[in-house]
Amino acid sequence: NMFYRKRDYDIAVKEAHAGHKISVKVKQFDLRGARIILKGRDGKPNWVDYPSERKPWYYITILPRKGYPIKISSESLDELEPVYSAVRRFVRKDMEARQEYQMGRSSYNKNYGSRKGSGSD
Repeated sequence: NMFYRKRDYDIAVKEAHAGHKISVKVKQFDLRGARIILKGRDGKPNWVDYPSERKPWYYITILPRKGYPIKISSESLDELEPVYSAVRRFVRKDMEARQEYQMGRSSYNKNYGSRKGSGSD
């Protein structure tokens, strides 16, 4: 779950600890099959300078398999890093699992796939 603002997160934590229903809006999305989009090739989060801000904002863009791109941002690279690391780790493991699944399917098809023209039809 992602919250739209830190204030929403704080409210949700208090409500959860009190055993109440969560009243703030929560954003949920599926990371299976997602990709992380970065501008640079260095693997670091993107950043943008806003004229009204003293420091740049850091962000990552997640492109889910379905739906619109999701941007997660923070004023601090240190605050964004744990989220970015977790997303990166999940996306990498999901991609590896998908590749293993595909490799298993392709070796099955090679060994046991259709046998057209073998004379046994």
